[in-house]
Amino acid sequence: MDYGVKKTLHASEQDTEEGRQRRQLWWEQIAQIDPRRLVFLDESGVTTEMTRRYGRAERGERVCEGAPGGHWRTITLLGAITIDGVLATMMIESPTDGEVFRAYLEQVLCPRLLSGQIVVMDNLSAHKDAPAQRTVQDRCPEN
Repeated sequence: MDYGVKKTLHASEQDTEEGRQRRQLWWEQIAQIDPRRLVFLDESGVTTEMTRRYGRAERGERVCEGAPGGHWRTITLLGAITIDGVLATMMIESPTDGEVFRAYLEQVLCPRLLSGQIVVMDNLSAHKDAPAQRTVQDRCPEN
């Protein structure tokens, strides 16, 4: 037995009959969509802390490290890509919340969207913001 093999996890709901049926239905629906219509939206954040918050040490010991003092900031990059490449990006010195996300939609992404495009987002709470969803739906009613 090889104890060095990595485990691959998946949601146990995938193993249920309902999960399999829902996944099959999703594949059937998505197969009908022209990939040129898809716009994938995501965000990524970094902090200027310049250090990791956690480290490894012997049991009972602490990891001591120096780091630059001062006021650290969070920088967020919001972006949307299509099959043709980058569509719209915005960088802001703030985490993504509903207000930031709506500003990105209204000022950056939506002016670039074409009718009939489908915006694909993950389940970040800011994406579930009702005014943000209306902003996208007003521009692209199929979303």
